[in-house]
Amino acid sequence: METEESLIYLFCYVVIWITLFYLGKNSERKYTLLIINLSLQVGYTIYFVYNLKYNASGGMMLVWGIYWLATLVVHCLLNILYLLINSLKVLNRSSQ
Repeated sequence: METEESLIYLFCYVVIWITLFYLGKNSERKYTLLIINLSLQVGYTIYFVYNLKYNASGGMMLVWGIYWLATLVVHCLLNILYLLINSLKVLNRSSQ
């Protein structure tokens, strides 16, 4: 894997874990949230790393890399959406 690709993946993981930190800080179910996100992340990371290592003949390495990046972006966006929804709920409770 090239360094530019590695930096993009690292950036996505950092953003996911920053959002998880804020989600856990405001959530009542911290451990459930962490276990679900961690198991999902480990699961698809193992899947994509395996396919990048053993099923990446020809141009398939680029395809698997793009799928992995798309999965990371979707995971990140879902966490940010969940964070925004929880923040709005907290704001509504405090204003009442």
